[in-house]
Amino acid sequence: MGPFGEAVVGIIATLAKMEAERISARVKAGLARAKADGKQLGRRRIIIDRAKIAAMREQGSTLQEIARRTGASPMTVHRILHRAV
Repeated sequence: MGPFGEAVVGIIATLAKMEAERISARVKAGLARAKADGKQLGRRRIIIDRAKIAAMREQGSTLQEIARRTGASPMTVHRILHRAV
C-alpha cells in the first residue's frame, strides 16, 4: 500500500473514531435522560432469604433444587452458601 492508500486508511479510521464518539455520547445522553425520568436502570434484583437457602441445603436439597424453588440461579445459591460460611 502506497502513501495514498495509507492516507485513505487514516481518514477512514478517523471517521470511524468520530462516529464511535457520537454513538457513545448519544447512549450516555439517553441513559441520563432515562435516569432523570426516574426509570430503573439495570437488572432487577431478586430478594433472597439467605437463612432459607441455608436451611434447604442442610435438609439435603441440591443447588439446582434450591435455585428452582427460590428463583435464583444455581451460581447465586452457591455464592450465598459459601459466603455464609
